[in-house]
Amino acid sequence: MSQQSLQELYNRATRAMQNAYNPYSNYAVGSAILTESGEMYAGCNVENVSYGMTICAEANAVGTMVASQGRVRIAQVVLVASGGTFPSPCGACRQKLGEFATPETMVHFARARDEGEGFDVRSYRMSTLLPLSFTQAVLWERKNTDVPAKAGISAS
Repeated sequence: MSQQSLQELYNRATRAMQNAYNPYSNYAVGSAILTESGEMYAGCNVENVSYGMTICAEANAVGTMVASQGRVRIAQVVLVASGGTFPSPCGACRQKLGEFATPETMVHFARARDEGEGFDVRSYRMSTLLPLSFTQAVLWERKNTDVPAKAGISAS
């Protein structure tokens, strides 16, 4: 990925983060996705007093991407968050990103530099963030095999 593309994803994620609705955690998160066809989509976290109803930034960006284009493949993802640490997606969002990514898709955790302009990045392959993932391939392989006998019960 070019530095210019990474910068644009970072800018979009940061703008989305500024729109976060986070009155309960005070932790704003922004996410920006680049598709393989070159489109970019952003999302922010939207909290709810019933915490289980909260929408994470990554889920918001994925939903926007799907609503805009239908099913598409993610090429790159950038995450930003308030505070001085690098953000990391929750397990549910790793699974949501994994649905539209490949094991080689790069996910970048970014944060503003403490001093000066710019940002620092830590980059990980999707396969590192979601090892032994449950993917569509698991279901496709399952359709092509016999149903195994239940544990402890013989087939005879």
